[in-house]
Amino acid sequence: QSAAEDTGSQPSVLPTGVSLNSNEYLGLSPVSYKPQQSAVELSGEAARDLLRLGHLGLGQKSARELCMILRREGIYFPLGGLKRALEERWDVFGPLFRWEKLLLQRDSQAEKKPTPFGICNDVNALLNVITDGEADRISRLKLQFDGGQQFLKLSVNIVTMEADSKYVPGPNSVLKNFVIGIGEGAETRDNLEQIFRCGSVKSLFNLGMPKQIACDLKVSAMLVGIQMASCKYPCPFCVTVKGSMDHGVKRSLERHMQHLEEGSHSVVSHPVIHWDESPLEVLSLSPLHLLLGIVNKLYDKAKPAAKTGGKGSLYQRHCKA
Repeated sequence: QSAAEDTGSQPSVLPTGVSLNSNEYLGLSPVSYKPQQSAVELSGEAARDLLRLGHLGLGQKSARELCMILRREGIYFPLGGLKRALEERWDVFGPLFRWEKLLLQRDSQAEKKPTPFGICNDVNALLNVITDGEADRISRLKLQFDGGQQFLKLSVNIVTMEADSKYVPGPNSVLKNFVIGIGEGAETRDNLEQIFRCGSVKSLFNLGMPKQIACDLKVSAMLVGIQMASCKYPCPFCVTVKGSMDHGVKRSLERHMQHLEEGSHSVVSHPVIHWDESPLEVLSLSPLHLLLGIVNKLYDKAKPAAKTGGKGSLYQRHCKA
């Protein structure tokens, strides 16, 4: 640039000392540079919608990974970050749902920590919404408990309705199954106790309609208070030695509590649920395990005989399976 061209109206030129010819020298002119602003901040509503139940059930580790991916793309959570969005995600359910902090374990060896758990306030009101006011005509209700993908899930299944009811779902319809509770935690007995102590879950058992709990054998053992399937007396429904299912006796609550006091017959803790003559009064046999053939022999022995007191029947008329 020639000296004559360096005027006050132009940015000052930094000389480099490099001569191009006798009249021109190489100079550098500073230019302000502003990077392109491509970042996008999610709205609070969008963050809740992204994380809400039924869309993404994220645990803390998965949520952090999601944040890293979004940040690389220039997408950020609103003020308060992901933690606030996670705490607010229960607000989308309306007055029938709330979230409360339960002392839950992340795994069987972890300490119990306050953990947000979404729960239905009034299960009977929810059932009335679903059945258009005919909750009292439900002839069989199933409470389902399951753990997986870092989350514990509690749901109700409307199995059957009385004849001529307006709400008649098809067989195996997903419309019969409704989540009433979900939170981050492992399938442990302590977590089961915490959830079953919730007022809305306890009130569910006071409803007049026939009901049962559906779960796998692992959870059944936890609910009854016995050791897992590798123990000597693994059956949640009767007292029988492993490998000898032909000589079992009913696991009545009185007998069960006596075994707990004695520390015998694989009973290790107080039951989470209560029954009279057999846990089959409140627990159903696992359909998945039946299909896999794991408890086929138990089912053959436990099903009601054609005649009361029929030969080979362990349970005569109280079995609901």
